Amino acid sequence: MGVYMVGVLQNPMVLLSGFMIRLRDIPNYLRWLTPFSYYRYGFQAAMQSIYGFQ
Repeated sequence: MGVYMVGVLQNPMVLLSGFMIRLRDIPNYLRWLTPFSYYRYGFQAAMQSIYGFQ
């Protein structure tokens, strides 16, 4: 059961993180879910550490 649940819960987190699709391209009815994706914060931190704030 755990193997199934990991796949079901991780796929939306990855898709809503901004890694595969830009956050502004996510449809409005799904955009409210993006703050719940913990991959999003790790991805944004990695991009800021590589490219900086400018």
